[in-house]
Amino acid sequence: MKQIISASPEESIDARKTGKQMKYYGKNFTLIELLVVIAIIAILAGMLLPALNKARETAKKASCSSNLKQIGLGYIGYAGDYADWLVPEEFQMSASGPWDNSCGYFWYRTLQVLGYTGKKVIKIGGVFQVEMNPKGLFVCPADRAPRQKDPSVSFSIADYYSYGPSGHIANKPQYKDMLTATPQNQNPANGTSGWMTMGQVQRLAKKSSGTVLVGASSSVTINGTYNTSNSPYDPINPQYTTRVLHGNTGNFLFVDGHVANRKFPLGISGAQSNFLRPYVYETE
Repeated sequence: MKQIISASPEESIDARKTGKQMKYYGKNFTLIELLVVIAIIAILAGMLLPALNKARETAKKASCSSNLKQIGLGYIGYAGDYADWLVPEEFQMSASGPWDNSCGYFWYRTLQVLGYTGKKVIKIGGVFQVEMNPKGLFVCPADRAPRQKDPSVSFSIADYYSYGPSGHIANKPQYKDMLTATPQNQNPANGTSGWMTMGQVQRLAKKSSGTVLVGASSSVTINGTYNTSNSPYDPINPQYTTRVLHGNTGNFLFVDGHVANRKFPLGISGAQSNFLRPYVYETE
C-alpha cells in the first residue's frame, strides 16, 4: 500500500509563495539587471583584450622569426652548392645587360625555384609556379601591407614580400653562371654595395654573427646608408629602408644563421647605421 503524506496548511501556503516568486523572477528580469550583466562582461573583455592582443603579436613575432630562420637555411644551402656565394639580389638569365628584366628572378624566388626554402616548385608553361598571395615564407605575418613587385620591372611577376637582403653584401645582379662570376666586393672605406661569398663576409666583417643578412624591407634591399634622415617608423619610405613590423622592434637574420630582435631606431637621424653596416658593426 502507498503511504499518503499530507502537508500542513502552513507548508502548502509557503510552497505556493515560493512557486509564485520563482514564476515572478523568471518573467521579470529587469532592464537594470540586464545592463549590469552586460557591463560586467564588457569590463572582463576589456581586461582580457590587451593580453590577447599581446599574445597574438608575440605569436606573429615568433612566426616571423621562424620565416627568417628558414630563409637563413636557404642561404646556407645555396652557398654550399654555389661556391660559397650568397644569393644575389636578382638572378638574370639574359646576358643583354643590367636591368634586362625579361627573364630572371629576385633572390626569394631563386631560393624557391631551386628548392632551398621547401619543396621545388613545378614549372608549367615555361614559368615556375610559386605562390603570389600576400602570405607565406617571404611575408611577415605582422605585415598588414606587404610590398608587391611591379610586374613591368620584375620579370613580369607580381610577387609579394616583406623581407630584403642587406645591400652591403648581396646587392648585385648575377648573370647566368655564378661559378664563373667575378667577385664584386664592397669597399670597406665607403660601404658601397656589393655581392660577396659567405667566406668573404666572415673575413671582412668585424663580427660575422652581428652582420645583418635579411630584415623587413620597404625596397629591394635594406641598407645602412640610405634614407638616413627619414623616420624609422615611416611605413612607406623608412630610415635605412628597414621597416618596423613588431611594435617598435624588428627581427633580423644574421650571416651565421641566427635570428635576433632589435629595437628601433637603428641609428641616429642623419647618420649611417653601424648596426646595418658589416664593416663598422657596433658591439651590443
